[in-house]
Amino acid sequence: MKHGFIALVAIAFLSLWSGCGSNSTPAAASAGHRLELERLRTENQEVKKLRAANQDLARLRKDNDELQRLRGFDAEIARLRAENEQIRQDLLARNIPIQPPPAEPPATNRLEPIQDLVRAFEDAALVVTSQGAARSEDLPQEGDNILIDQSVIGLLIPEFQDRTNAGPYEVSGWLASKGVVLKNYQQLNYVGLTNYQIRRALTKPQGSPAK
Repeated sequence: MKHGFIALVAIAFLSLWSGCGSNSTPAAASAGHRLELERLRTENQEVKKLRAANQDLARLRKDNDELQRLRGFDAEIARLRAENEQIRQDLLARNIPIQPPPAEPPATNRLEPIQDLVRAFEDAALVVTSQGAARSEDLPQEGDNILIDQSVIGLLIPEFQDRTNAGPYEVSGWLASKGVVLKNYQQLNYVGLTNYQIRRALTKPQGSPAK
């Protein structure tokens, strides 16, 4: 009887122990997963740090290469200065005068005259014609006077551009004598004669008695 009771107790204990063991397995696995996750997160942070360090290293290498190149320029400049100074000292020792560098030519506002007047005005006429119908005020009339300002007269007559207190110049007859045919006063603009005035010939009113 006693042996039977002991056997029942042993069976109950084994059942309880096996039940506890099967229930603890998920908890142990969950703890293992957490540890693995933390390890992976730590490794990921280290990888990011290494990647940033590599980028900084590449930038530092580029900056160093640029610095070395600039140092090379400095060395070349110093060498050329030393050579120039040595040549200067040699010239002074031989009593050879050192010539200053040639001065830059002064800026000039002189206009380049139009070389081929007839061709220039013909080309201008083609451009003006391609832009459509002409305005009435741009159409030349018999007896018109063309007054060219002093500032641009050098395009036509170079010797006139240095005159002071002169102009405007009436050039209608002069242009005709050079073979220039004006079909539209806008041609003057296209050859560079932008400062001009047109003085129309006086017309007698209709019905006025002839003298």
